[in-house]
Amino acid sequence: MPSYEVEPPTIDRLRPLWTAVLYRDVIAAEDDFFDLGGDSLAAVELINRVNAELGVSLDTVALFDHPTLGGLAALVERAG
Repeated sequence: MPSYEVEPPTIDRLRPLWTAVLYRDVIAAEDDFFDLGGDSLAAVELINRVNAELGVSLDTVALFDHPTLGGLAALVERAG
């Protein structure tokens, strides 16, 4: 299991956004957005929600570069 240098609260804040966009009940930190069925339109929706909810300014490419929940959470920590 990969370890992420990110505070668990960031993952906890992102997880509901991922579950809403991907229509999944359970998402682990190492789960890949695209492996779970996410596509480019869902990526845009997710990043818009992340920016609005967490007060960051990420672009959609960020999700392609950091496709796991933990990876995106680490990026949000650095951006925020």
